[in-house]
Amino acid sequence: FSYLASKMIVLGMITIGQSVVLVTIATQRQNGPGNGLILGSGSLEIIAVVALCGLGALNIGLLISAVSRTSDHAIVALPIVLFVQFMLAGVIFPISGLGVQQLSWFVTAKWGFTAVAGTADFWYLGGCDWSAECDAAWQPDSANWFTATGMIVMLAAAMFTAAWWAISRSDPARLLSRPRWADRPADRHKRQISHRSAAAIAMNDLPRPTPGT
Repeated sequence: FSYLASKMIVLGMITIGQSVVLVTIATQRQNGPGNGLILGSGSLEIIAVVALCGLGALNIGLLISAVSRTSDHAIVALPIVLFVQFMLAGVIFPISGLGVQQLSWFVTAKWGFTAVAGTADFWYLGGCDWSAECDAAWQPDSANWFTATGMIVMLAAAMFTAAWWAISRSDPARLLSRPRWADRPADRHKRQISHRSAAAIAMNDLPRPTPGT
């Protein structure tokens, strides 16, 4: 836990700083939203949402690192995860199919865009009043904003917990301190078979008496 916490503190501060710089540069010439839904400042709300999404992505990276045996496996998994996040965010095409819509609930990018869309009034900017392809959660409503940010926090916490569980299972100190009686039945069965095989090999290697002796 201390290892993950140290990663979150250091990399989290860097992520928050990058979010401030990114949103400031992106909205400087666009005259970003003046009034926010919750915090009073639209720019501050966007910074908060982008920072939360960045922390969620950080937890996803920690989970991938925890479950990957080598760095090559992690490098292969990262583009796949990014592609899924990009496709299920609901920006490129509407997510309305059965199963796909439920799968998008576990995508941080979807809830990040939902929160930012409410703050920036994407419902009006995107012409959602006369378009059926917009998600109803994109409407500028405080309940939608709280739901989106809450889902980002829950997904980030779930990823952090899963990463901690994966690391704790492979901790050498934990494996060495585990008592023998805590072995799984399958492990005990394999150990018994190996012992019997070793005994059989030893018996075959013994010199056999010749007839008449």
